This record gives sequence, structure tokens and C-alpha cells, in this order.
Amino acid sequence: MPSDAVWWLWLIPAGVLLALLTRVIVLRQQAGHWKIAAFDACRDLLAGSLLYGLLAPPVGLCVVLLGAMLAEWAFQPAALLMAALLAYVGGLLPALACGALAGIARPWLPRWPGTLACVLLGAALGAAWFIGQGWSSGSLRSSVVPALSGAIGALAASLYHLRHN
Repeated sequence: MPSDAVWWLWLIPAGVLLALLTRVIVLRQQAGHWKIAAFDACRDLLAGSLLYGLLAPPVGLCVVLLGAMLAEWAFQPAALLMAALLAYVGGLLPALACGALAGIARPWLPRWPGTLACVLLGAALGAAWFIGQGWSSGSLRSSVVPALSGAIGALAASLYHLRHN
């Protein structure tokens, strides 16, 4: 992390670990043993992290960029390809955190309210990571694109991830 990153960015991985521990504690009785609950929680955490981490950054940024291109009537396919590749630079860690939290909370997330919760979480984590890294000018307006990209990416991933809940 760069030296100008803020301290509260450490709350993101701490929150993921706290959520994982909470799920194991809450569901240990239902699973029959804490090891089974821990295995299930870790499996859902990894599945959610991989899905969101691989899918959400390029989808979110490319949809936002495509919307901007269509608004300006200037379609550039090379820019979309570069955006898909460079989306991982600023979007991978927030997407992994969003996927981990969505995976941990999966037993309690019904399809549509869960999708809305994932969209809001993706927007919040995308904007928080962008602001926390010092990439914004300090205004909320400069974090609209990361928030919108995080929301759209989380929507795309959560529609697949929560389809059987």
C-alpha cells in the first residue's frame, strides 16, 4: 500500500475476517460441528471472491466506459479492451472483498434483496478504495465512476452468485 493510503483501508480485510468468524459461530450448531461450519464458510468465501474478483472489475468498468462512449457518440473498441485489462488495477481488491462478504453472507441473502445488498456493497467498496488510495481529488464527484463500476460489477456477479438462494 502506498504511504499516503489511509489507515481505515485495513478495516476491509478485518471486516471480512470478522464476518467469517461470525458465520462460523452462528452456523456451527446447525452444521453439527464447528469444523464443518468453518469449511462451508471458507468454501463460500473463496467461491464468492473468485467469482467477483474475476468478473466484476472488467464488466463494471467496461459498462461504465461504454455508457460514456455512447453518450459522446464515440465508440472505441480498443479503449474497451484496455479498460477490461486495466480494471483489475483499481478494482481487484474491492471486488475480492465484496465477493468474500457476499459468499460469507450467502445463507442469509435472498435473491433480490441480496443482489441489492451486493450492489450497494460493491459501490461502497469501490468508492472507498478509490478515495482511500488517494486517487481522487477529495470530492465525492471524483469517486462516482469507481462506485458505479463497483455497483455494476457486483450486480453482474451477484445475479449469477445468488441465483439459487
